[in-house]
Amino acid sequence: MRIFLTALVILFYSGIANAQTTYIPLKSDTNGVYALKKQILAAKDADIKAIVDVKNKVELQKIYTERATETITELDSNYILLKTPVNLYANIIFQEILNKNPELKARKLRLFINKDAEANALSTGDGTIEINLGLIAMLDNESQLAFIICHEISHYILNHSNSSIQDILIDYNSKETQDKVKAIAKNKYNQATKLDELLTSITLKHRKISRFHEKQADSLGFLYLSKTIYNEAETLSALAILDHIEDEENKVQLDYSKIFNFTDYPFRPEWLNENDMITISQKKTDKQLLLADSLKTHPDCKIRIVYIQKMLLQPPVNKKVFYQDKDLFYRIKNICQYEVIEYLFYSRQLSECIYRSLKLQLQHPDDSYIATQIGKSMNIINAAKSTHEVGKYVPTVSKKYYPNLYDLTTLLKEWRTTDITNINMRFMLQYYEKFNDEEYLYTSYLAAKSNYDTTTADLIKNDYLNKYPTGTYSTKF
Repeated sequence: MRIFLTALVILFYSGIANAQTTYIPLKSDTNGVYALKKQILAAKDADIKAIVDVKNKVELQKIYTERATETITELDSNYILLKTPVNLYANIIFQEILNKNPELKARKLRLFINKDAEANALSTGDGTIEINLGLIAMLDNESQLAFIICHEISHYILNHSNSSIQDILIDYNSKETQDKVKAIAKNKYNQATKLDELLTSITLKHRKISRFHEKQADSLGFLYLSKTIYNEAETLSALAILDHIEDEENKVQLDYSKIFNFTDYPFRPEWLNENDMITISQKKTDKQLLLADSLKTHPDCKIRIVYIQKMLLQPPVNKKVFYQDKDLFYRIKNICQYEVIEYLFYSRQLSECIYRSLKLQLQHPDDSYIATQIGKSMNIINAAKSTHEVGKYVPTVSKKYYPNLYDLTTLLKEWRTTDITNINMRFMLQYYEKFNDEEYLYTSYLAAKSNYDTTTADLIKNDYLNKYPTGTYSTKF
């Protein structure tokens, strides 16, 4: 059965990076969404029924209801992938875990794959496990993904999410905290600062508990994994990847002075100089990230690795790093990188869309989809400049933690309209002899039109209509 399903995946999405030169985004099959929504609402009702904290019952009901509503919204908004090759691949892993740990089958668990670019995963607390595409793209093998799923299942089995919500509510609503809030309210000055300090102290207190939860989830997740066909020793390599996730994000450094340099429109180093508004915004961002080490996405990984090493008493025997086809795993990783870009554009996170597209282009220079996503994003940002809404699509990021992405956001904000139109047109036209699909040609046409280069725009228009007389954009010129 497993081999048959694996073959289906390969047939369903064969040639993703080899035969095709234009990536075709996945389309979710929404049949069965109604049943998933019913499961989520039933889990919410069960959580509410299980509340024993009378004092905080109303707030807990509200939180559980909001949590269910958020997950349902994710299903409705194309944020969750459904019945795609990525789902099929992950579900084979999921079923192996459930089959070898039959006590989990009664817990009504659901595995979702979402389109978030962040290398992370979560257990929402109601039986829903979500794995970000951005995390799958960072892993090295199938056993690592199996451990991540086991880890998140363990958070749910140990009731970490719901117990944390309850503990935080008790802390916030305690007499001690409320007395401090009242005392702050009596101060004439610095109320906001003092309140922020109070909330930060409570957050850090519970973050320590959360770190203990991570260790617990590692331990139980390791036990679940050890009962499967997967190699539990890969738990160590998975944690090592999580420990250096920020470093991995910055591993490939883009040289914008070469990417955006053209003979008749050369790159200007002063474009990377910060203006006053960017500097002020950056200071605010750095202040928000001051607690980055304490609030790290994957905390204490080195300590957690040592703990798992103690559990790994002897090398696993007859275990597999890959249960499914090894090449298939790398195809799935590749799909994840493309789908992250697709969602970043869809959700209008355009600076990160351009950034990740440029990085992916280093791997796949002959794929027109990537260049087109960059051109489309630049066209939208250019239009936003005239309405002073660039910040909507180009948010401030930390220079300290994401220096390469920071440089790109500086360029996108510093470029005048005449700069971005000239650069975007030249960026797109450098591929004109290579690409000729509809999306690329129409995006290039818009780039030339925005630059008021009517001669070039008319040439692209005629080229498009000759190739695609009844094409998608044939009536939009």
